This record gives sequence, structure tokens and C-alpha cells, in this order.
Amino acid sequence: MTKNSASRTSSAAASWLGLPDISELLTCAEAQERLDLAARAAATSATLLTSSGERLAQSGEELRCALCEGTAHAATESIVAPALHVEACAHGLHLLQVPVIVASSRAASVTFGPFFSASEADSSSSASLQRVAAAAELLALVLAADLERAIARKAPAQRKNRDEERLQLALEATSDAIWDWDLESNQTYYSPRWFSMLGYAPGAFEPTYETWRRMTLAGDLERTKAVISNAIKEGTGYEAEFCMHHADGSLRWILGRGRVSGRDEQGRPVRMSGTNTDITERKRVQTEQAALEARLQQAEKLAAIGQLAGGIAHDFNNQLTVVLGNATVLRNHLREPHEVNLIDSLVEAASRTAELTRKLVAFARMNHERKSEIDVHTLLVDIIALLGAEPTLTISTYLQASPSVVHGNATSLSSAILNLALNARDAMPQGGNLTFETRSLYIDADHAAAVAPTFKPGSYLAISVSDTGPGITQDVLSHLFEPFFTTKPVGEGTGMSLAAAYGTVRSHGGAIQVHSQIGQGSTFHVYLPYSSAPEGNGTHELPSTPAPAKRGKRVLVVDDEPLVRQALLALIQAFGYEVECRADGPSAIACLEARDDIGLVILDLVLPGMGGAAIFRAMREMRPDLQLLVSSGYADGEECQELLAEGAAGTLAKPFRAEELARTLERFLGAPEAS
Repeated sequence: MTKNSASRTSSAAASWLGLPDISELLTCAEAQERLDLAARAAATSATLLTSSGERLAQSGEELRCALCEGTAHAATESIVAPALHVEACAHGLHLLQVPVIVASSRAASVTFGPFFSASEADSSSSASLQRVAAAAELLALVLAADLERAIARKAPAQRKNRDEERLQLALEATSDAIWDWDLESNQTYYSPRWFSMLGYAPGAFEPTYETWRRMTLAGDLERTKAVISNAIKEGTGYEAEFCMHHADGSLRWILGRGRVSGRDEQGRPVRMSGTNTDITERKRVQTEQAALEARLQQAEKLAAIGQLAGGIAHDFNNQLTVVLGNATVLRNHLREPHEVNLIDSLVEAASRTAELTRKLVAFARMNHERKSEIDVHTLLVDIIALLGAEPTLTISTYLQASPSVVHGNATSLSSAILNLALNARDAMPQGGNLTFETRSLYIDADHAAAVAPTFKPGSYLAISVSDTGPGITQDVLSHLFEPFFTTKPVGEGTGMSLAAAYGTVRSHGGAIQVHSQIGQGSTFHVYLPYSSAPEGNGTHELPSTPAPAKRGKRVLVVDDEPLVRQALLALIQAFGYEVECRADGPSAIACLEARDDIGLVILDLVLPGMGGAAIFRAMREMRPDLQLLVSSGYADGEECQELLAEGAAGTLAKPFRAEELARTLERFLGAPEAS
């Protein structure tokens, strides 16, 4: 045959894909019998080829053209039907091929010849060619019928094998492990995925219910068995999460699902089937997400408390200003010692409350203090000296941070870390080890998210304060930095020290993280950012000896709180100065325009309508030489610092004691005129 014939045979093989080869459906004996009958009827040789082109049977001797030294090679037109293919050489040697068609596909082919036509002049009408063609078509029909019957007989077994193959492919492709449990014999089947999911080669050990029981975490076993037993009892399905031991020693979270899949004649469950899915990664993500949400909720709660604390501190400062001012005025009118003592007690109590308010302000992050370069190592040495020596307390230091300098407020940072140290010391009433450690580190995004939801990656100086106390329980940890939360007995703590430390660290762009384990102590990690100092030294120096006002010694008080105005009016008058009080910006500006004897303005920053900063700028434009004191509960705050940079004479922090106010008035206005 020619190359064209070979390519057509290959094409036929491709078209037969999906059906069994003819060699699997007909025996050689059957094929040979059919071929011999056809070859005798056609009086020529015949060959039966499979769909892949392999010879299955041969009948008769092949002829060769003596002149061509080969078989037919020139194609001619079909003589009987399009399905027949005829080739011939120049000397009349013919070759005829007919396909065996089953299910619209070429299942095989039959070749007759080579043979010589009876009439070489007209091969297309040759009687011998017609005889061979008829025999070929008949043989093709008979073989097609044989194949269809064989396929019909073989179909059920093929379908079964194909279904089993597809099931095996599905079992290998799925991420779920398949199991089947015979409840009567207690025998189980585990798919290959079940073994690989737990780090074993498929079939590494006998898959039994006992195997599952031994590999399941003891703490999860009874609970999961109870769920499965209930499903069997109710004849329903179940779903349960449990841990199993992996071959590498780790634990894997497994989601088990199953249901009763077989019953006996009485309807009792005898078989259960289901799946196991490795959900370890899902559980890890869920745990991290839950922890992140908890930290975010805690941060939002503390932010809300901070906002509330700031408002409370503002009102406290105003009321304490009234209490301290009126107490001083009242004291000046008392003569009896016991009455004076009562007033002194009142002033002392108000002063202690003012300190508590200061801590509230620190927590609310409203004390953006004036900052400078601080050597943390020097600061820690000073704190350790303040703690003093105690025979049952061992203090260790590991100061390794380099550089050890950060930008901040030394006073507030010292107070914050001292509070952490005192808290650690109090956790060890019987003595123990108190450790201070510093190190420099870069915090990446993952670490930053673990510290706090809004914490930023970057370079930080870490300060760790550790104790060997009893540790902190989880329920206490979740409230640790809330104002007024304390585990100490009533009267032994205000619950503000850690809250104030938290606010101070946050105001420095840092964060606090706590690690604690029951029975193994606690460690507070303070992260302070490394950053360059702002231009200048970060402070605003007040004039050491300001010149007395040139336009008189009258004081203008601008405050929206009536009680504060009343208290300051009485107090300033008691000191021998004249005073005007106004509640808002427009009236204060009008007063300044009307009087030229005002030498000092005490201006509250938090005012309705026209704010303190706007009033300050308007007054400075009117009277550039005017001395203005900014009065606020947040005297170190950003707005105060801005006004100082713009020319404010100084700040007067609320609540202020009478002595402080008297010194301030004398400093800016000189001694009061004798009456």
C-alpha cells in the first residue's frame, strides 16, 4: 500500500477511540474464517487490519507486478461506492480496500489483492473488480454485525470498569479522604488521601476503626464518638471537628462528615460512609482572624474610653479650679485653726484628684508633651534607683538596644515605665526577679498586626519589663489598660497607672504588648519608634523675667464656665489685681478694644463658637505687645505648643493652685499696687 493508505489507516484508528479494539472483540479464528470465505468468493488474497493498522488475519498469497516490482500505487476513482478505495499500478495490478464501520467509526479495514483485472483496457468496468468489490462489501457488513454483537455483550463489564476507573480518579483528585465503615464487622475502608493527609503512604497500616481512635487526640475523641454514636442511633448524618496526630508529630484539624449508608432487613444501620477533610489551615486563619478582631475591638474600646476620659478630665479640671480657687479665698477669711485645717484637707483632696485627672489626660493621649532626645538606658538606670533595694527582690538588666536614644518626653516616659515596674514588683509580694531589657528591632507587617491593629511596621526600641509573679489570667488581660480597672483590694489602687502608661506610650507613636502565662510570670513589651527629632529642640522657652505690662495691671479672664470665672474673679481680686471676666471670644475682644489698661489675658482654649486659638490671634493682631496666658487642662498639648510658637507668654495648666496663680500674676504684671 502507499503512504496515503497508511495515513488513512492511522486516521481510522483515531476515529475508533473510545471503543475496544477489534482484536478484543473477535478471536483470530473467527476473523480468519470470515476472511477465508470472502477471499475464495473474490478469487484473490485478503487482509484484515485493526483500527490501529495491525494485521489481524491474512488469506491467500499476495501478487507482485513483475514490471513494477511492487504493489499497486496509483489511485483510481471508486467503482461501486464511496466507501471503497481502489488503487492500481500502470500494468493493471489492483488493490481494493473497504472499511468496517461500527457506531459511525472505522473499527477495522479489509484489503483485497493485489489482483489483475479481467479487462486491462477498462478497469472501472472489469467483472473481476466488480466481483472483488461485492465480496469486500459483504465481508465488511458481516464483520460489522459481529463487532456490534460483541460490543453489546461486553458493554456491562466495560461500563463497570469505566465507572471504577472514574471513581478511582475522583478519589485521587479530591482533597477529601473517603471512608466506609461496616458497623457489623467493624471493618473500614480508607481512601489513599486519608493516609497522605496524615503523612503516611497509602496502605502503610491496616485501616480500622481502632486506627482512627488511636490517632485522634484524646481530648476530642469522646466528644466525636458521642456525635457519631448519636448519628448511628438516629440514622442521620453528622459533622464534627477534631484533631488527629500527623506522622511528623504535629496535630491536624480534621472536619469529619458521615451518614448511615446501609441498613439491614429490619432497618437497622449496618454501614456508615463519609469524608475527612484537613482544615488545619482554615482553623489557623480563623484563629488569627479572631485574634485580630479581638485586638481591634479592644483598641476601639480603649479609644472610646480615651475620648470619654478626655471629656471627663476637661470637666474635672474646670471643677477642681473652682474648688482650689474658692478654698484659697475662703481660707484667707478663716481664723480658727480647726477651720483652716478643714480647708487644707479640702485642698489636699482636690490636689490628689488633680493628679488622677492628669493620668486620665495621659490615657486619653491629649498630653502631646514637649519632646526631646532621651537616652532610654539612662532613664532606666534612674528608674531602678527609684525602686530602691529590697532583700527579696532581684533586679537584672540586659540593655542591648543600639542606638538607645528616642524622641520623647522624659518625664512622662519615666512615669510610664516606672508604673510598669511598680506593677511588676507588686505582683511579687514574696519576692522574685524583676528584669529590664532593651533591644533594637525591625517590626514587619505581620508582627505589627500582632501587636495592635493600627501599629505600623518600622524600626523600634523595645523595652521589656518582666516579673516572675503568678501571671495574669486572660479575663484580666482583656481589661488591663482600662481606666480604673484594678485587681488590688479597695483603697490600694486607683486603676490608673497602667492606663496612663498605655496613653503615654501611644502618644509617642508606640505600643504596649503583654505576654503572660499562669505560674510563669508576665512581660510588658514597650515599643518606641526610632525617629529624628523635629527642627529645633522641640521646646518653647518662656521668658525668664518678662517685663511688666505697659498698659496697666488689669487681668482679662476668658472662660465659658461661670463657676471658673467666679472663682478666678474672687481669687485675682484677693491677690490685689483688677479683673474683667468674659465668657466668649466676641465679648472678650470687645472688652480689649474698650480698655487700654488690660496687661494680661488668661485665655481658655476650649470655648464654644470662636475657639481659643482664633481669639488669641485676633487679640495679638490688635495688641502685639499684649501678654496672653493659655489656660488649659492640656498645657503640654499640641495646640498650646503652637500658640507658644506664635508668641503666647506661657501656659497656665488647669487645675492650678492659688500659690501658682499668684506667682504667675506677679511674674507678668509685677506686684499689685497697694490699696
